[in-house]
Amino acid sequence: RLSRSCSTLCRAKPGKSVPFTRHCSLQFSPLPFVGVNQVPFRKEAIRRNALSHSNEPTTPSPLFGAHDSEALPTVRSVPVGLSEDDVELLEALEAAVGSLGADATPDHPLVEARNKVSAAYRDKVALLKRDWTDEMFQGGEGMNEDRVAELEERMASTLGRSGSGLEDGSNLGSALDLVGAYMKNYKLDKADAVLARCAPHVSARGGVWMVKWLNHVSTVRMKQSRHNEALEMLYDLELYSPYDAKEAPEFFETLYRNLAWALKALGRIDDALVYFERMARASKMHKGTFDWFDCWDIGKLAATRAFRDGDMQAFYRGRSMIEEALLMHKKEEPEDLVMRAKVLDSLAECFMAVEDFG
Repeated sequence: RLSRSCSTLCRAKPGKSVPFTRHCSLQFSPLPFVGVNQVPFRKEAIRRNALSHSNEPTTPSPLFGAHDSEALPTVRSVPVGLSEDDVELLEALEAAVGSLGADATPDHPLVEARNKVSAAYRDKVALLKRDWTDEMFQGGEGMNEDRVAELEERMASTLGRSGSGLEDGSNLGSALDLVGAYMKNYKLDKADAVLARCAPHVSARGGVWMVKWLNHVSTVRMKQSRHNEALEMLYDLELYSPYDAKEAPEFFETLYRNLAWALKALGRIDDALVYFERMARASKMHKGTFDWFDCWDIGKLAATRAFRDGDMQAFYRGRSMIEEALLMHKKEEPEDLVMRAKVLDSLAECFMAVEDFG
């Protein structure tokens, strides 16, 4: 969910301040472990603007693929995923460059500005790519294996056609999207290997790329039950973010949720409560009310803490929140059987804890 919230940090135009796997056809081999103290970024990298990339091509137009002197209908070439404002700005820049005619040389200030903005938007589209991550993977183990193999083949084919590696933003975005698919299918070794290969390229770009990468790595660590390492990376995300919860509530909602999960997994229930409370405030700030996911998380923690303290009235209130979350989930996301099973599992644990088998 955190990688989805990266879209919140990317809705503004470049330069503006914003709230913040079966046989692997890619043949990724395990790379050296990326440890907590080896995360390849610094605070200045988090703040680095996407427009600062000096290795992007200058001509022809890196977004539209047209010669600077050609006036092409640019709407058809705009990548999917940009807002109307984004498209309007890009079209205006293309039209302005087209009006220069023979004067549209690579070193012309307007051409340079167009190329930088275009490169930033290409990065934005690549960064937000998550169609593979968002697949439900509910066809059963065999079908899921086949689907992951198809995604790997598509990734390998794309790398072959592009002639460039992960230094290309589109390829890097696809690789991180593939990691999301790996995690959903618990192919954690493959996810780890891809993230290790992405690390230097993500570090070079900084900004929200680093946020997405760190989130992926911390999620893999939690799935590997390496909760202390995950916790350190999540602390890094909280510490180095240039924005606060008021500027980017959706991002911080999920960050606080993940921090609370990691603390809860370590048995630090009272510390987890602090972050669940922060999550609740951030959630209400941008949604206005709690959704099923919020009720599930809050109910689980409330029930766990109350059972530990022997406060059975509070325990039953927490269990009721989980039951409410289940009903909400069935109504809001009826096709998501995987998450429904997880909520049911939490509810079953509550009934088993008090030996209520009726």
